[in-house]
Amino acid sequence: MRKAALALACSFALIPFAGTSAEAQTCRDRVTAKGAPSLVQILARSKARSAWSKKVRDTKRLGDDYASWKSAKNSRVDCDKEGSRNVCRASARPCKA
Repeated sequence: MRKAALALACSFALIPFAGTSAEAQTCRDRVTAKGAPSLVQILARSKARSAWSKKVRDTKRLGDDYASWKSAKNSRVDCDKEGSRNVCRASARPCKA
C-alpha cells in the first residue's frame, strides 16, 4: 500500500513537466522573407533571417511571440547570386517561443 501511494505521489510531481516538450509547441504556417543583397553570403543569410523575424513580428496574428528564428521549425535559408551580390530567402514555420 505504501509503494502504491508513493508511486501515485511521484506521478503527480511529474505532471507540471508534461506540457513542456517540443511537440507541445504552437507553430503557424510557413513564412518566407527575402533579405537585402550582400557581397558576402554569410551576411546575406543573416539579413534573410532578420527579414524573416521582422516579417513575423509585423504580422498581426503572430507578433513578437513567434519571431524567434531559433524557435522556428523546418527552417531553411536559400541563396542565389543576383549580379555580384548574394540574395537569400529565409523560410520557416514560426513557433511560439
